[in-house]
Amino acid sequence: MKTAVQETSLSAYADIKPELPDRQRQVFDCIRNHDTPMTNTEISNITGIPINAVVPRVFELRQLGMITFAGKRPCGITGKLCMTWKPAGEQGELPI
Repeated sequence: MKTAVQETSLSAYADIKPELPDRQRQVFDCIRNHDTPMTNTEISNITGIPINAVVPRVFELRQLGMITFAGKRPCGITGKLCMTWKPAGEQGELPI
């Protein structure tokens, strides 16, 4: 059963991904492709997207239900306590 959910989620992602604006797609892919939840600064550092462009993309992805709050931890870049983000849904897949 878990495989069917994952296949369905991957299919939903494939349908949505081309419709996402480029920066949203970059931010989502960055979060999705990492094993641990990420801070905005870490996303900015990895993608090369300025932080002032990452923060609104994270907000938009949250509004779309594609990512969710994963807790707080010290940022690997700044060392400050920050909110982290992970893909929404089971096993980091999109919600159905």
